Amino acid sequence: MKKILMTLAALLCCWVTTTVFTACGDDDDNTPRADDTKPAKIAMVFHFLNTPEMVENFNIEYSFSNGLDVNKTVTLNDVTLEADKSFKVTLAANLPCTLKFSRKVTLKNSITEMPTFSYTEKISCIYGLYNAAGKQVFTSATIDTGASSSLNGEKVTKLVEAGRLDYEHVYTFDANGNQLE
Repeated sequence: MKKILMTLAALLCCWVTTTVFTACGDDDDNTPRADDTKPAKIAMVFHFLNTPEMVENFNIEYSFSNGLDVNKTVTLNDVTLEADKSFKVTLAANLPCTLKFSRKVTLKNSITEMPTFSYTEKISCIYGLYNAAGKQVFTSATIDTGASSSLNGEKVTKLVEAGRLDYEHVYTFDANGNQLE
């Protein structure tokens, strides 16, 4: 009789164990949720302004990097310019990240005889933060940098030759999408 009770107890124990472990199975769905507010990605749109004199007299090269898989360079010949001679480029990355771009300006020809030359170092950008499902969770205000100026052609030639119209901007974001200094 003792042997039968022990066998029943062992079977009962096996049945309870099987039921408990089956009930504790992984039922988590790892697909990202659209209502998640935690930022996972960033997309930054750069708006580059150019004057008609710049387009006509400068070779301008823009380089972009997201620190991972994007390293590209474009010139004004590679992009479609708007009526105001501007164009936009979007750069995206997973957080945390560092996004950067630079501008290199060279002269097509000497512009010393031009009495007034308008140029700009102005760019603006806006960025959005997206959750893992790709839903936007935050949009920043526009960040404007640089200024526009007018000088005579000789002074602009000297600025270009000295590299004074070249620049690089770096934007670093932490895992929560906060911009770091």
